[in-house]
Amino acid sequence: GNIEEIIVFEPTQIKSVNNRGTFDPNDPRILNQDAADPLQEFTSSQSEMSIDDMYADTDVLVKELGDALTQIAEQVPDVILKPAEVKKREKIEDKVKRKNYTSHTQITDVVRGALVTPGLENSGFIVEQLREIFGAENVLDEGWGVTPALYMDRKVLVRLSNGMISEVQLATQKMWDSRSKSGGNGH
Repeated sequence: GNIEEIIVFEPTQIKSVNNRGTFDPNDPRILNQDAADPLQEFTSSQSEMSIDDMYADTDVLVKELGDALTQIAEQVPDVILKPAEVKKREKIEDKVKRKNYTSHTQITDVVRGALVTPGLENSGFIVEQLREIFGAENVLDEGWGVTPALYMDRKVLVRLSNGMISEVQLATQKMWDSRSKSGGNGH
């Protein structure tokens, strides 16, 4: 019948369900701590970009992300599209200092947009649509999180055609309103 419990006596008997593609049947460890940081791995496509490179084709990149968000917004009832836009260069330079980044290439929101929905139920569909439009290998869902300013949203990173990483924020209307009141109003 149905298995309700599994007992493991040796760490070699099971493998982690959270393994990130690093499964090695010859490695007896349950958790593989050597796995690369998925964010660092994902953003490596922009590792050689200068800050000038990041701002060179922003009009094309805003259109690329904006067209995708518009296409998705047309499929989700009552969604509010916060159009794709370019973060000002001085804000990027400030963010590098404020977050103690070692390089501007760690920034993932030079081009960004948002979709605000009535509830949480459409967020999975939106992420799947982003994967369909850009290819699954070009989308990294960072999931829901609470920021230091105490607002909550879901961040999805999208690698655009030139290799630059952009950000799509997903939030409910209440979350978005809370974000604006807490000083996190960047869109």
